[in-house]
Amino acid sequence: MSPARTNGARLNTPEVSRRIRITRYQQREFGMSTTHLRQYHKGIEQWLARPYVAERFTTAFGSRLAMISIVICFSMSAQIAISAVVFAFTGQRTLATHALAGYSPILQLFGGSLLAPLLETLLVQVTGIFIFRRLLRANWTVSCVAVGCIFGALHGYGGAALLKLSLTGVLLTAVYVIEKRKKGKPILMTFAVHSIYNTILWTGWN
Repeated sequence: MSPARTNGARLNTPEVSRRIRITRYQQREFGMSTTHLRQYHKGIEQWLARPYVAERFTTAFGSRLAMISIVICFSMSAQIAISAVVFAFTGQRTLATHALAGYSPILQLFGGSLLAPLLETLLVQVTGIFIFRRLLRANWTVSCVAVGCIFGALHGYGGAALLKLSLTGVLLTAVYVIEKRKKGKPILMTFAVHSIYNTILWTGWN
């Protein structure tokens, strides 16, 4: 026989006695009915069982940090592979020059890592996805690839450089689409990935 039960009834253990005293006190002091008390206790239990704010933040931050790392690593690896293939067959290097190469390093960093990513996110990803999704009624995949190619074409390069920039544009647009579809922070995340990516490139150029 279980020590906690006798003939189907609970024994008067210290824990049960404590709960009975608390319940009677709440009924006497707050005028709560038994039903209200059960709802009150259930609400407290649900509140205590919820994920902690820090835990939710860690999960969200970790997944976004992983996405940033994957996008940047994949983009750079793909660009290196494309450059290697082009150099192997043609002997030509496909390194693009910095648009602000004639300016000071501080201005290059500000323009390339802050201003350009913000403007391109708003003008290319946000506007482009809106046009393709809302006006042209294209699906997410077509919209993502099309906007990415537009991103590459707007930089004014041709050949292998256009291919590499278009690939980067598709990946940045994919970040925007993923965040938008899960109702996250599409503009902030796209800007962050683009900014970090450009900062890494700027460090390599300097």
